[in-house]
Amino acid sequence: MTASRAGIYTRTSRSPLGDGGGCARQEVECRRLAHAAGVAVVEVYEEGDVSAFGLRPRPEFARLLTDIASHRIDMVIAWHPDRIYRRQRDLVPFIDTVQAAGASVATVETGELDLASPSGRMVARIVGALAEHESERRAERLRFKHEELARAGRWPGGKRPYGYRYVGDGMLQVVPEEALIIREAADRLIGGESVSSVCRDLTRRDVPTAKGGLWYPDTLVGVLTKPSVYGYRMLGGEPTRGVWEPILDKATVDQITELTARLPDLATSAKLLCSLLRCGRCGSTLKSSGRNAYMCRRPPEGRGCGTLWITSSRADAAVLLEVCERLGTDHHARTSRGLLARPSSRSKAQPGTGQTLDDPATWRAPVSMTGDGSDWTVNEQRLAIRSVVDRIVVRPAAQQGGRFDPSRVTDGIVWREPS
Repeated sequence: MTASRAGIYTRTSRSPLGDGGGCARQEVECRRLAHAAGVAVVEVYEEGDVSAFGLRPRPEFARLLTDIASHRIDMVIAWHPDRIYRRQRDLVPFIDTVQAAGASVATVETGELDLASPSGRMVARIVGALAEHESERRAERLRFKHEELARAGRWPGGKRPYGYRYVGDGMLQVVPEEALIIREAADRLIGGESVSSVCRDLTRRDVPTAKGGLWYPDTLVGVLTKPSVYGYRMLGGEPTRGVWEPILDKATVDQITELTARLPDLATSAKLLCSLLRCGRCGSTLKSSGRNAYMCRRPPEGRGCGTLWITSSRADAAVLLEVCERLGTDHHARTSRGLLARPSSRSKAQPGTGQTLDDPATWRAPVSMTGDGSDWTVNEQRLAIRSVVDRIVVRPAAQQGGRFDPSRVTDGIVWREPS
């Protein structure tokens, strides 16, 4: 069969290897290959800053498999085989899907991969085994390096902890204005204020996180309880003394850890639908994935197909709307409907405001909802949902990358029978 519809798969890792020059560079070279082969590129699957060796979900890889199986594309083009897979566990479903669909695979660096013949599949498995071995050796070298830095009390680099800036040579330097926020938040929690309340106040004051985002309960608790904040780092599961200045003392961190673990109002996750969602393709339970997604996970992380996911904040708001209307709380229903009416997070900033049309603070399922005098905490929202909802079957998206469709979750709600 002659290929006519190609899909380009690009990927960059956390530690760039210099072999693809980024997703954009990979796509340019792949399009040249498609043009030379006389095939039309109908889809591009881009995954930036995602390792093919780690355990993080790869939704675009899962979508690629789905489109091959449905014959939306009949040719896969990539820069190099290791952009597609670096583990045997990813290679097996890839080979099975390509074989079953009769699709072809071509790469810029190594040419065509013949997955239709036993010898071609053997070569692909050898390439995959070598890539997996290389990744394992790199991970081992990094582990040894981190252990050496930890024994010396040095910071390993990477993402900086809130309250500090990395100044090189394994050293952290206190950021005074962020240290003030940490101490203020710690004092407020110990004084009896809830995590949710402190987060709302920091967001209202336009205090950014280390990544420049908004404050959520899990973010704040993480900042206040990480060993780095009291001058330590982890080595083999045990804290070791660092060479930087602590912002909080260990006794204060222990007190906050105890408070957030003991009090239900100090829940560290705002996701409302964990354990209720079912994959519309395979029936497996969706798991929390990252800060803002529920995903059907493949083994060993889960038991599903790995091809379906949904934005958690908007799914939460959609279901909360249905629950509020079913319970007859009109004010809360109107509030949730307003959350869903916000435009896409890709909207441009409004002139003179510095805010996007859908600042997440305005559409994320709220930490509390105030209407007829009652105050709904996250736990109260969860209890309300579970009091009337048995499970929710999530329908696959009709169009990848399109507007959020609330009916993907609301049409699949299975209500509990009245007792």
